[in-house]
Amino acid sequence: MVKIKHKMSDHQRMQIQHAQHKNDFFAKMKYVCDAFGGKGTFAMMPLKYQVILYQVRVHSTKAIAAKDSTLKASTIKKINLIYREISLYYKLDILPNNESISVKDFFSICLSLQYLLAVIKNKSELNEWVIPFVDRLVDFEAIDVILKAEEILSDIHCLLAVEFCDIQKRIIWFEHNLEFPTEKTGGSSILEIHCDKPKVQQIHSNNEIRSAWLLSWAIYSIGYKEVFIKLSYFKNDVSDEIEIPVFVQAHAFLRLYERIDCFNNSLLQLSLFEAFVFPKVIKTTENKALVEFRMMNQKFGYFLCEYVDNVILVRSFLFITNNGTPEGKKLYELTGLGKLDKKYLVIDKLSSFIHSDIAKNETLKSLFIAVGCENLLEINDIVVELCTQQNEHNIASLISEYLNKDGGSMDLFEDEED
Repeated sequence: MVKIKHKMSDHQRMQIQHAQHKNDFFAKMKYVCDAFGGKGTFAMMPLKYQVILYQVRVHSTKAIAAKDSTLKASTIKKINLIYREISLYYKLDILPNNESISVKDFFSICLSLQYLLAVIKNKSELNEWVIPFVDRLVDFEAIDVILKAEEILSDIHCLLAVEFCDIQKRIIWFEHNLEFPTEKTGGSSILEIHCDKPKVQQIHSNNEIRSAWLLSWAIYSIGYKEVFIKLSYFKNDVSDEIEIPVFVQAHAFLRLYERIDCFNNSLLQLSLFEAFVFPKVIKTTENKALVEFRMMNQKFGYFLCEYVDNVILVRSFLFITNNGTPEGKKLYELTGLGKLDKKYLVIDKLSSFIHSDIAKNETLKSLFIAVGCENLLEINDIVVELCTQQNEHNIASLISEYLNKDGGSMDLFEDEED
C-alpha cells in the first residue's frame, strides 16, 4: 500500500520553529549560567521559572524605521539581515575563562538573565533555590551589561553607516531603545533607523553655478552632524571663532573614488568627513588651502578647498603624488615626472601601492621617502585588509627604466592637478 505524504502546514512549521528557538534559548542560557556559576547552576532553576523566563525574555535586536524615516521596506529588510550577520560575528569577552558570546545572544540571553535575577531577589518570599542561585551568579551581576552593549553597538552602527550612508543621497543613523520585560510581557531591543536627505546648495564660483553637498555624517547616540571649519584657515586677519559650513562638489567625489580606487565609496566618504572634523590644513593662497586626507592616520592625499560664496567648497581631491601637492611637487623637482608620466607609471592612485614591490627597490624607496611619500611604502595592515584590490603590483622595474631613459617628460608643461 502506497503511503501518502502529507504536506506540512504553516501552523506545524511555526510550532517546530518555536520549539527549536525555545531549545536554543535554554541551551544558551545554560551555557551562560554555568559559565559564571559553575556546572549545575542552570539546573537549580525550577521548571516553573524557566517557563516564565522564556515568556518574558528580551527579544533579539530588531531594526525598524523611525517615524520621520522615508526608507523603503526593502532597505529596512536589508539592514536587519546585515545587522543579524554582524551581531553574530561580533563577540564579547565577558564570560570566565576567556569564553565569548555573540552580540546577538548578549542582548537576548544576558539581559533576560539580568531581569530574572532582579525579579527573584525582590520577591517577598524567597524560595530555597534563589539564594544559592544568586550567590553563584554574583560575578555576572558585577558586569555592566548595558554599558558593554552600548560600546559594541557604537561599532556596529559605524559599520552600518558605512554600508548605507551616502553624502549625496541619504544620511542614516540609529537610536537604540531598550525596554526591559514586565511580569506579563517580554523585553525588546530596538534600533530605530533615522534618515535625512543631504542638503544641496548652488555655489557661485568662477562665473559658474555648481551643485555641492553639505558635508555631513551620522554619529551613534548623537545623530546627524554637519561639518563646520574655521575660516581663519583660509583668510588672514579673521577670528578663530568664526566657523563656516563645508560643501563638496561632484568633481571632488569623482576624483576621490578614482585616486583612492580600492575602497568602498561610503568608507571614503566617512574618511572625507573625518578629515574636516579633525582638519590638518596647509594654506596655499588667500582663500585657498589643502586639507589632508588620511586613513588609519596615514596621509594619502589632500582635498583642494576654496572659500567662496560664504562657504568652504571642496573642489577636488589630489592623490599624494599629484602635482598640486607638496610631495608631488618635490617628486617633479627630483625626477621631472609630470602629470602624464605619473599616469603612465600608475603612481597616481592608491591601488598601485597595495602589495607593491617599490619598497624592495632601494633607489625608489629612498626617492619616495625623500619626497615625503613613505606612507605609500608601509601601508597600515588594516588599510590593506579593507582594500578591495589584493593583486600584487610589480611596477618597480617599469619606474626605474622610465627614470633612466633619455628624453623629457610627457607633459609639455607642468600644471596643477584638478
